[in-house]
Amino acid sequence: FAQEAIAVSEEIGLKDGQILGLTLSSLAELALGEEDAALAHTAQAVALLEGQGAFEGPEEEVYFARYQALERAGSSEEAASFLRRAVDEVMRKAQGLDAELRRRFLEDVPLNRRILALYESPSTR
Repeated sequence: FAQEAIAVSEEIGLKDGQILGLTLSSLAELALGEEDAALAHTAQAVALLEGQGAFEGPEEEVYFARYQALERAGSSEEAASFLRRAVDEVMRKAQGLDAELRRRFLEDVPLNRRILALYESPSTR
């Protein structure tokens, strides 16, 4: 299904759809042990993201998927830079929220909680 979404998004010029499709596809590939495909798809997603001015989607998820693919491939140093980018994006979004919403955004959103926990873990430093 993700591959179909990527193809349709590409056909109609919807970059956001391509980025999200590539990202979600890479997560499935990682779960299936297809690290090379995940590396390729996350590289494509990041390149597309960086090539456009705005993204109507979760940039932190794109960066975190790239982190996971690189970490799985044994490229820990490069992976760490993408984990940092994911953290920066989460914190940028949290910045404008009042205290309670910020707490909920950082602690109750599973992706955000996971990104921050991994970043704060001694094993990723």
